[in-house]
Amino acid sequence: MQSIDTRELHARHLDETGTILDVRGPDEFAQGHVQGALNVPHDQVDGRLAEIPKDRPVLVHCAMGGRAQRAAAVLEAAGYEVICVTNGGMREWAELGFPTVR
Repeated sequence: MQSIDTRELHARHLDETGTILDVRGPDEFAQGHVQGALNVPHDQVDGRLAEIPKDRPVLVHCAMGGRAQRAAAVLEAAGYEVICVTNGGMREWAELGFPTVR
């Protein structure tokens, strides 16, 4: 599984390279998320695979990285091409001033 940081997530978001999967809870997602991100909480990923496109890489992120790693492992086992944001996450996204949807 490939790992990237928050700056690389931002670059891929601008290039529209992959599906951004935010695996935080719905309340966290509502407080601010990357535009166009799909929200599936990390503990629901295995039961909601049909909602996650499989035709392009899935860039998985959360607040800091732990939940993203768990969700990424589920996706990888299901045959997805997964790129996990392990350094940073949504907290760093906001700290860096990248655009956030509320």
